[in-house]
Amino acid sequence: MHAERLFKYIFFILLVIIPFDIGGTTPRYVLSILIIITCFSAVTSSCTNKFSEACAVLQGFSRHPLSWALGFLLITALISVFMSPDWRYSFGIFCNEYLLNIIMFIALLLFSEKYGRKTDWARIVTAANVIFLTFYLGLMSQWLLGQDEFWFLDTGISIESESIGDRIFVFSYANTLFHGFVHTSIYLTLLIAVALIYLVKHQHKIRSIILLAVNMFVMISTTRRGPILSVSIGIIASSLFYSSAKRYFAIFFLLFCIAVSALFISDKTEYFIREDWKLLLQGEVRKAKDMGGSIPLRIYTYITFTKEVLKHPFTGTGLGKRNISRVMPDVIKEAGLIHGHNAFLELAIETGIQGALALLVTILIQARMLWSCWKSDNHLEIKGLMAIGILFMIMFWGANMFDDVFRQGSSTLYWLFMAVPTGIAYGSVRRNV
Repeated sequence: MHAERLFKYIFFILLVIIPFDIGGTTPRYVLSILIIITCFSAVTSSCTNKFSEACAVLQGFSRHPLSWALGFLLITALISVFMSPDWRYSFGIFCNEYLLNIIMFIALLLFSEKYGRKTDWARIVTAANVIFLTFYLGLMSQWLLGQDEFWFLDTGISIESESIGDRIFVFSYANTLFHGFVHTSIYLTLLIAVALIYLVKHQHKIRSIILLAVNMFVMISTTRRGPILSVSIGIIASSLFYSSAKRYFAIFFLLFCIAVSALFISDKTEYFIREDWKLLLQGEVRKAKDMGGSIPLRIYTYITFTKEVLKHPFTGTGLGKRNISRVMPDVIKEAGLIHGHNAFLELAIETGIQGALALLVTILIQARMLWSCWKSDNHLEIKGLMAIGILFMIMFWGANMFDDVFRQGSSTLYWLFMAVPTGIAYGSVRRNV
């Protein structure tokens, strides 16, 4: 079927371009709209009255708890637009980050319910992984070996006098080709989840080992401790699905210890230890904050913004980080950071606690659907996809406990991929009813 084949190409292209900062947001929006069109076209391809069939499919989904959670999330986001000091700015974020992504998610979910079991989705992600690594490592190699001109270099950063080790860690935030080191680390959580499940399933073993090792190297090069920790938790959690994962976790732990030792030996620990841990362990958080470091800053930010949310639990600043500095300048000054640095806290600040609750309920329903499908489905590839989805959720939301990256390309990545296992799980439930 033409629509089905076309969709796979669009899905792959969108997955590939998400980590790149080329052409602004327009390509992402256009491809998301094309996914919506092709998915609904594929779902209704066998019907003469496509509009009636689309309505019937949507009506069936509207009775599922996930649709109510998504509707709750959309409504809370829309209401927050009217709380904003700049409603045009917030309405733009609502349309681009919530409405478009959730409609794409629903369209892809319904497509996956009907056709998702026929496609090797992990293979598509793996192909995108190879393209990402080719560009990332190719450009990093030019930075490591080059002497004069460096491609895609932030003009405000000089690396000519840096050692090779420094250049590796500077690369992730000094280059302009990729969409920032924070979003790059989030993108890697999906790639690592796929490579890990391939490995513990003993599929394409050599390729999986190489991809997992290189992805972990790139993750470490971003110096993002939150995603690194969440990936470690995901690797531990993989033993819930496959007993062979315990052996790979032991290998991972050994390599992790070697990597930490290498950092100490090479005296590059400042990229990962950015605060005075002696003061933190002594409970002197204020002193540690004054001396710098992200952990004491986050502690103060979490406490300060949580207190502010509890003062006005149901009225936020409106969608968008820009509104926080307008509405809460004194709170920002006290906190030390200009936004929540936690996805749920940030959403509570912007929309009220009802927005954070809506997102949490949506996540829990998705996780429950995937877990139920993993237990009940006997198809090995489907079970693997469900495991990938759950591990990706653990890694993605684990990283978002330390930063609020559920926005821009990272939010599109989540809705794009998670629609696939969620749609297959939804179809499994409907077949068993």
